[in-house]
Amino acid sequence: MLEVGSRRPLGVGAGGLAILSAIDEEERLEIIERVAPSLPAFGKLTAYDLAEACTQARAEGAAVIQNRVSLGVRAVGVAFRDSMGHAVGALSVAALTQRLNQRRTQQISEMLRRATKDVEVLMRKRSRP
Repeated sequence: MLEVGSRRPLGVGAGGLAILSAIDEEERLEIIERVAPSLPAFGKLTAYDLAEACTQARAEGAAVIQNRVSLGVRAVGVAFRDSMGHAVGALSVAALTQRLNQRRTQQISEMLRRATKDVEVLMRKRSRP
């Protein structure tokens, strides 16, 4: 569904939205302002829409997008943090909407939350001397 090496503004894809929603508000708003001019190319997305999506992702503990990057595709992402608590990456899953319905999205979200905890543990282990 996506071209290898393709780039999108932070917050457009599920992984980027998970990261954007996990950073502090001041930095998040600055990034949204910076990427705002390029957002309409993604389903007529606006800065307001992106800010609202961040609020929803924070409330739900996972970022969910649908039909934003590719028509007929839903994706879910969860950010992981370094030992200082900064969001440094995300794990995400994308699938056709008929395969990733609401119930399955919830299941995948929970799996991703558990997997990000594992990533965080591994990162802490690797950062020790």
